[in-house]
Amino acid sequence: MRWDARIAQRDHEQLLAHLHPGDDDEHAAFLYAGEMATPEARRLLVRRVVPVADRDFGPSDRGGYRQVAAHAIAHAAIECEPDGLRLLWAHSHPGAKRHVGFSGPDRSTHERAHPHMIDMTGGKPVASLVFGTGSVAGEVWMPGGAVCELDHLDVVGARMARLTAAPRPTGRASARFGRQVLMFGAAGQLTLGAMTVAVVGAGGGGSLLVQSLAHLGVGHIVIVDFDRVDVSNLSRIVSATPRDARRRRLKIDVLRRLVRTIDPEIEVTAIAGDVTYTEDAAVLLGCDYIFSATDTHFARFAVNAICHQYLIPGAQVGAKVVTDEDGAVQLAYAMHRPIDLGGACLECCGAIDPDALRREQLDEVERRAQDYVGVPGRDNIVDPSVITLNSAAVSMAMLDFQFAATGMFPVRTRLGQRVYHAPERALRDRDARPRPGCRWCDRHAGGGAFGRGDDRPLPLRPGPAPRPTPHGARERLRELIGRL
Repeated sequence: MRWDARIAQRDHEQLLAHLHPGDDDEHAAFLYAGEMATPEARRLLVRRVVPVADRDFGPSDRGGYRQVAAHAIAHAAIECEPDGLRLLWAHSHPGAKRHVGFSGPDRSTHERAHPHMIDMTGGKPVASLVFGTGSVAGEVWMPGGAVCELDHLDVVGARMARLTAAPRPTGRASARFGRQVLMFGAAGQLTLGAMTVAVVGAGGGGSLLVQSLAHLGVGHIVIVDFDRVDVSNLSRIVSATPRDARRRRLKIDVLRRLVRTIDPEIEVTAIAGDVTYTEDAAVLLGCDYIFSATDTHFARFAVNAICHQYLIPGAQVGAKVVTDEDGAVQLAYAMHRPIDLGGACLECCGAIDPDALRREQLDEVERRAQDYVGVPGRDNIVDPSVITLNSAAVSMAMLDFQFAATGMFPVRTRLGQRVYHAPERALRDRDARPRPGCRWCDRHAGGGAFGRGDDRPLPLRPGPAPRPTPHGARERLRELIGRL
């Protein structure tokens, strides 16, 4: 069994600042983690970093340089056990940079301590990690005595990186990306090629995102949408044709074709589904980044939950045009809300309206019976939409994505909301802070979901979404007759 781990950039910065303060001495910390299964491995998801005080990391009496005091281990185990968290024990090797490994005394300590730590945490796996400033090695111990080496640890957020015990060989980027390599470097381009990126929503914004990802050379693109192309989409969905509208082609199929024309080597997973259903949401759990380009609050809620529960960075993009009763434009803006796992989640940013979310969670019968939840007839209103505003939102989001994915942002970069007000030609930042006790972005919230992975069920509809029915000639004829 292969094991890997994931930690948010903010938490990794806190951890390194404690482990490598520049005093040429060893330091230690505990990491409390959730767990998930991916198709390739088991993954540890770091929920909290708990530094070990230097007074509790004193001289060893067992042959090592230092050891964590027994009462500190017991306290950490007591905090992990009720929540079912895994206990990870991290320490530093001073002077280690891109190469690091356990010493003989380190491994002897694991053999002595880890079986007891497994017992103290309710039979959950435990792990030890040793950090250089740009590397990590790890061992995962399981009930029964099996031990696995940690394959890698991914740092995710505004500055993404994959840490291993030693640098690994890299290949050469394709010549088609020669101009991009001048910016990202070959390593950055290969990182993009190894990524799986999801786009939820295949409309105007979603199609621009998919097009950009394909041109960047992202290796695997996941697209989720259940809707079909109609005539009103042709001004906004990249590569959609009048024939697609006549045939009522699924939007995901149009975008699959778009990717194939740009780069046939890119893998595309296209799901005619809805991420507010658990089985459709499951396709996102193994992704490295998620873009939300939907108009519904429930879909945003689902993406927000997945990103924080499974430590997947992402972004929500959108555009809005507000008109008065006479049709005059009062407001036109493009919005980019990053999900960098270090700041406010989409709920704390105000991107998810509780009343709209409640209404969208009702079925049609319940909506009609409880019109007080929303505005009667609101579902029939079509808001203005233009590709230029979508392009502005997507450009902001894609720039952040490519700089984050290739590690080009400066250290300690924090990503915040940005709004471009088109009539005023004004680009403004919007400040938002995590609410204390938020179940998604507060790591200390009792019962919170941050980094809990498979330990908690996602609060979504069970099963898969109803699948779109085949739309052949007979169905198109019946639809046409119905419009007469």
